[in-house]
Amino acid sequence: MRICVWTMVYNESFNLPIWLRYYGRQFGEENLFVVDHGSDDGSTDNIGAANRIRLPRSEVTVARTQHFMTEMCTQMLKFYDYFIYTDCDELLVVDPKTHGSLRDYINMSRIGYLTGIGLNVVQNIKTEQEIDPEKPILQQRQYAQFVEPMCKTLVTRVPISWDGGYHFCDKTPVFGAVYNLHIKRVDVGVTLRRAALIRTVPRSDGGGVHQRLPDEELKAGFEHFSKRELSESFDFSNETRQFSAKLGPVGRYIGYRQDQKRQDGKAMHRIPESFRDLF
Repeated sequence: MRICVWTMVYNESFNLPIWLRYYGRQFGEENLFVVDHGSDDGSTDNIGAANRIRLPRSEVTVARTQHFMTEMCTQMLKFYDYFIYTDCDELLVVDPKTHGSLRDYINMSRIGYLTGIGLNVVQNIKTEQEIDPEKPILQQRQYAQFVEPMCKTLVTRVPISWDGGYHFCDKTPVFGAVYNLHIKRVDVGVTLRRAALIRTVPRSDGGGVHQRLPDEELKAGFEHFSKRELSESFDFSNETRQFSAKLGPVGRYIGYRQDQKRQDGKAMHRIPESFRDLF
């Protein structure tokens, strides 16, 4: 089974090493493709056997990102059995206790495409210290929140068309046992430094507003998360069922209908111990 994994980056000094280590172990570094959109911080200078594709720095728009990756998906499926795209802060995982590895699960399922169960891994500022990127992340972070926008269809063996930050695509979601662990909020300091960088990136298409929040609002988000009730359940079947029910056509894509509101989980869920060494 030939599987390639793609991401697009700009100055991802924190997330890219984590992404490379995790997906490199899963699928082999030689099958990783890093589209470098003009990084100038040295973060893509040494990425081992992974493939670096350099693009000149340009304004970030949907047409230059999701549409580019849509075309790459179509072309790479002529050489690979499966194409995976994730943002650099997204780790698609399965519970190794029940499914071995992501590669094992894909080999077993042989499904046309897969949608990840969207979870934000967030620092509990009451109990968790500053992150050490040299140590396994999930040994330092225990909690996650279900978030509907991170339920993305990112694993496919058929051509797929993405839009809207990869939140929309032309396929109806198919959930299984794959979790999309989003580490954008894994640490207060990391979050604030990344936000400061993103605020300097020009956008004329009106997108990325959620990435440009002021520091005080970002800090308040961590405070709010750390006050949530704790759940020991890691079953999100009800949440994904409700999420799927509210989707409908958005142009030629599948996405939120205008009459439906986003409903994220109200609890922080303890990540199972079996996940601790994944990344």
